[in-house]
Amino acid sequence: MLKNMQEQFSNLDIIQEDSMNYAEANPVFICTSNELMEKLKCADVFEFNEAVNRALKTCQSLSISLNQHFKRIYSGHHHQTLNAEWHFTSLACYLVIINANPANYNVARAQLFFFEKRKGI
Repeated sequence: MLKNMQEQFSNLDIIQEDSMNYAEANPVFICTSNELMEKLKCADVFEFNEAVNRALKTCQSLSISLNQHFKRIYSGHHHQTLNAEWHFTSLACYLVIINANPANYNVARAQLFFFEKRKGI
């Protein structure tokens, strides 16, 4: 019986690894920087960009492909200033939120949410 359970768990590991490989090869961008700033009610663009930069550094330190999780999109009209916006995967959103300033009440709530979700509290 124990051997059967171990085989089931090893199959789950294979499924999880395949799923992670697929997600890495086919990232889904779930939100933009403007959407995330709005959800967090973050009015300070400089402060938000600092969180994005820390999230980027986290990925670099762990050799996680930046292009897979962070996409910079530029838009603008003829003779107007070019606007830049980030598109984030779920990993990128998570990293930006945990690197954002917890003095912002909504950021602190989101950080606590991720902690509670991870710990099963």
